[in-house]
This record gives sequence, structure tokens and C-alpha cells, in this order.
Amino acid sequence: MKALKGLIIAIVMVLVATTSFAADSATLNMTATVQGTCSFAAASTLLDFGTIDPTAGTDATASTSIDYTCTNGVVYTLTLPAAGSITDGTDTIGVNIAYADGGGGSGSGVPATIVIDGTIPAANFATVGAGVYNGFVTLDVSP
Repeated sequence: MKALKGLIIAIVMVLVATTSFAADSATLNMTATVQGTCSFAAASTLLDFGTIDPTAGTDATASTSIDYTCTNGVVYTLTLPAAGSITDGTDTIGVNIAYADGGGGSGSGVPATIVIDGTIPAANFATVGAGVYNGFVTLDVSP
């Protein structure tokens, strides 16, 4: 009986020793979608004409800039009205607006700057009342 027990133990040990374990592998697939987008660095910028003198007879001018970024390779369009107005609640002054960007291009993924120039012709404010005048126009950048 001892011999049989020893033989069984020997057979089990041989089976365990010769049993192999296999490793396996799998592929981890990954994905992401880069969105073609454009955005401004700030929600607004100020075109400040400062204090203007209606008796001077000269146009008032101002300049400002704002940064924007578009995804690399994305074709974008910049739009800004050529004119706007500012008001004190009673009187309104017309403002001419220009920018030299060309209206669009292809994004590079790094910030770009658009310079915006404003002109108020002297005739537009020669007869308005004194006060603080405010207004806004919307600048858009879109892919």
C-alpha cells in the first residue's frame, strides 16, 4: 500500500511538473477625434476712442487686437461688420470698422492676432451731446 501511495504521489508530481501554463495577449484599440474648431482667447476686447473733441474737426481713431486659435489645418472665416454704432441713450454715433486679416485662412493650432481699427468721422460726432457712448458689434471666427 505504501508502494502504491508512493507511486501515485510520483505520478502526480510528474503531471504537475509537466503541466504548462500559457500566456495570452490582446490588442487594445484606441481612438480619438480631434475637433476642428476656432475660439477667441477672450470673450471681448475694447475699441476705446478715449475723449473726443467735436470742435476739433478731425476724425477719431482707435485700434485694438484680439487673439484667436483654430485647429491646425482647419479652414476658417473671420467676419466683422464694416460699421457699428455707439450711443449715450439719446444720440448715436456711427463707427467705421476695419481689419487687415483678410477674412480667413487655414488654422495652425497656435494663437493668431487680429488687429481691429475704428474710425469715427468728425461729421458723425460734430453735433451730438456730451456724454459716455457705448456699443458693440460681434466678431465671429468659424471653421
